[in-house]
Amino acid sequence: MTVTGDTGLSGAEPVRRDPRRARLSPARLGEIAAAVAAQPGSWSGLVRFGAGRRWYQRLELAHDHEVWLLSWLPGQGTGFHDHGTAAGAFAVAEGRVLERTVGAGSGQAAAPGAVRAAPGAAAGAVQAAAPGDAAGPLQAAGRSTAGGRVMAAGRGAAGPPALLRHQAVHQGGVRSFGPRYVHDVVNASGDPAITAHAYSPPLTVMRRYELTESGLIHAATQHAERDW
Repeated sequence: MTVTGDTGLSGAEPVRRDPRRARLSPARLGEIAAAVAAQPGSWSGLVRFGAGRRWYQRLELAHDHEVWLLSWLPGQGTGFHDHGTAAGAFAVAEGRVLERTVGAGSGQAAAPGAVRAAPGAAAGAVQAAAPGDAAGPLQAAGRSTAGGRVMAAGRGAAGPPALLRHQAVHQGGVRSFGPRYVHDVVNASGDPAITAHAYSPPLTVMRRYELTESGLIHAATQHAERDW
């Protein structure tokens, strides 16, 4: 799947991506994503579903944030990833999705050592990603909408078993998070889903990870304008 281009809904002109720009808080990003998700009349005619790859399109690009719309057929997901130094949030406009995160066995965020580079990994080793697909230290999500499930996910590099946490996010639900937050989002239901995503500052990189018995391993880094 390829990006079909910005919609221009916000009227914002393309801006230079600069991670030093003013940042919006995760809470504010959650409000923005929720507001977009709650107004299907402004984007319903844009949505497409692709069996090969998930559809995505940017709705807004401002100096301090950007907004994307993503669609999900049953079984489609992102894989583990982060959003570099950008904070973010997503809101479910239709259907439901499942968010997966990995924490240390103690229930705390995983230590930096739990994420390692895969030998020979390169950005070209993976396909172009949608924003919101793919980490540094794991952080707790700022908002949740349902109780999560916790499962063992192998043994982390620091020693204790890593825990795989499942959080269902239903229509109207919002998840917000800070920089370097690692998660995997998948449509585990039997129905299509649509989500709105907001990031601040606009994305410059995303890092992808593989979940192994030793924890999360950094597999590749993708760059804005080149890989999506």
